[in-house]
Amino acid sequence: MQTAYLAAAFHLFGDNTTLARTMLSLPSLELWLGSAWLALRIGEILQFGRVGIWVIVACTSLFPFYLQAAVVNYRQWDQPFGAFLLTCSLFVVLRGNAWRL
Repeated sequence: MQTAYLAAAFHLFGDNTTLARTMLSLPSLELWLGSAWLALRIGEILQFGRVGIWVIVACTSLFPFYLQAAVVNYRQWDQPFGAFLLTCSLFVVLRGNAWRL
């Protein structure tokens, strides 16, 4: 899926243009938002409490500053996908009660 999206964006908006890189950053932003939401749900499942949830909010609030540089400037398209898959995997394991603490 990621390879097809990369190919389509470069075909439509030109090879390595600012517009193409910006269009490629949009799914990365959506994946970051999904990861942040899942991190909050994980905090609730693990019963981190009010302070723990605020730590999650503080940490996830720092990432958008680096997201644009990592995705648009340095072209690291795989990082948001990988982070989302890891966060989603942990959420699924915790929701399924497969991991007992």
